[in-house]
Amino acid sequence: MSPGRSFRSGAKRTPKVKQFVHSPFLLCPDCGNQTFGVLMVCDRHYVRRCVTCWFDASFPLPPLHKRIIYLDQFVISNMMKELDPEDGRARGYYHALFCAVDRLSSLQLIVCPDSPIHDHESLVDPRYQKIRAVFRQLSHGVGLRDPTTLLHAAITRAFDNWLRDEECGAGVSADFAFTNKPDVWQDWYRIDLNYTVPGLANELIINREIVTQELHRTCEEWRNDRHFSFRETFENELAGCGRLILQRAGRYIMHYGAVATGQAPFDDEVSFPPPEAMLVTRMLRALEQTFATPDERLARIREFFASKQFQSLSVVRIPSLFWATIGREINAGRKPDRFPTASMFNDIDAVAQYSPFCDAMFVDKEVSHFVKQRELREELGTRTRFFSLRKGEKEDFLEYLKSIEEEADADHLRLVKDVYGSDWPTPFVDLLASSEK
Repeated sequence: MSPGRSFRSGAKRTPKVKQFVHSPFLLCPDCGNQTFGVLMVCDRHYVRRCVTCWFDASFPLPPLHKRIIYLDQFVISNMMKELDPEDGRARGYYHALFCAVDRLSSLQLIVCPDSPIHDHESLVDPRYQKIRAVFRQLSHGVGLRDPTTLLHAAITRAFDNWLRDEECGAGVSADFAFTNKPDVWQDWYRIDLNYTVPGLANELIINREIVTQELHRTCEEWRNDRHFSFRETFENELAGCGRLILQRAGRYIMHYGAVATGQAPFDDEVSFPPPEAMLVTRMLRALEQTFATPDERLARIREFFASKQFQSLSVVRIPSLFWATIGREINAGRKPDRFPTASMFNDIDAVAQYSPFCDAMFVDKEVSHFVKQRELREELGTRTRFFSLRKGEKEDFLEYLKSIEEEADADHLRLVKDVYGSDWPTPFVDLLASSEK
């Protein structure tokens, strides 16, 4: 073993440092004792330290290319229930699924990123802390950004290219989409900051009920439309994305102007502009050197939202195709008790904004059904594999996970054992029992 670099630590050391040095222990190249353990693992190297003589050495680690697997919140929630000793539930499919993904994650073969969708959908559950413990265990601090952030970043990039008469090109990069690098080696320790906004859970519940009611009214319109057209509905949804952005931005700008001129009292809304207002403001600033008046700039922005370049963005087309597909099924006879709820917006956002960065996604049965419809299947392509609880798919997912380890390079697996120890890949099934202590 030849370290990339080595150095002696300072002479004065507290014995407590030994608590951070882990097995497997090797012969120390300096003092010869079998006390040369692992101090820390970094992105591309790891450090060993002798707990006898304090000799340190750094060793390089090879690059990684992990599979990105996104798990829907309901999967995380059911894992929690089968892991929680207080639930008393029998160990079944979700326990086996947790064991499979936790093992692959420890083997540095996959990442199951968390997302703001996980957080918001879990927050309304009284067992939020336990659910959070599960998805943070599987993500190891790697997350995907908020879907609106990714959508607006893609729109901004497309707008800049459109102004230069260039092709809009692909969406945002993976470096931007992830909050941390997924293709790095995990350290032994991870520090999490955990906080909740007071009143947010109640606000989410109220908002969910309002959105569901509005959505069901739209579903009734689709149901009773004798001249329903998939193409027309898709085009309306596509155009509606730009209109909604301009409407929300316009409302905020008008309100801000009223407060600034003393025509309205100051309130919290002024201090926290909606994402749409921030997006449009950036677009307006990009046009300041070309167009003299705000009206001219707004006209140019409206032109962009009506352009083929904007409407060719996959992150805009996918949600529009989803809603057109749902409308078609409702018009064809889907009963009101099977109308989608507000959670469908999160499901669609996850597929539209996250699938470009994922090798596989485990979604609910309804979403799995929709993504297999011709129009969505063609738009999504074949990069991402979709699994669900539909017949055959949940077994296929376990087989897919099994194949990842079977196809792993033997040298990689040996290196994981050398760095982390032979027991490192053992699934942490006592996660929630440990969190209670």
